[in-house]
Amino acid sequence: MKLFCITLLLFSFNLSATEVDGKITYKLPNGDLVDRFVSIDVPSRGQGDVVLRGKSFEWKTKKFSSSKENERLIFTAEFETEFRGTPSTLIFKGTYLKGLNKILYVGDIYKKKEDLKHIGLFSFEYLR
Repeated sequence: MKLFCITLLLFSFNLSATEVDGKITYKLPNGDLVDRFVSIDVPSRGQGDVVLRGKSFEWKTKKFSSSKENERLIFTAEFETEFRGTPSTLIFKGTYLKGLNKILYVGDIYKKKEDLKHIGLFSFEYLR
């Protein structure tokens, strides 16, 4: 019975979201590239919110999905944001790669208006 309780407790930890550190990189109006250090919480088994946090913001979304393309796991997350009173949608689309030592999320950031405009890159790394 004790072994069952310990197994159940360990399994419940695996079901919660894990905060993963990373960075986003984008171009400023003056042409310089800037890095912003952020973290992302990705819900286990796709249940819950994806949460992206930075120094002065926290974005949550339930609009995320994943698919397999040519043996790659592709994921997409859409965040409804607001900057200086102007709402917009940012789409993070990238690849998930899982190894024995770490998990990587890397990809592109798009701004959605009438079309998609590429505005930056992201990378997250979780050491196992």
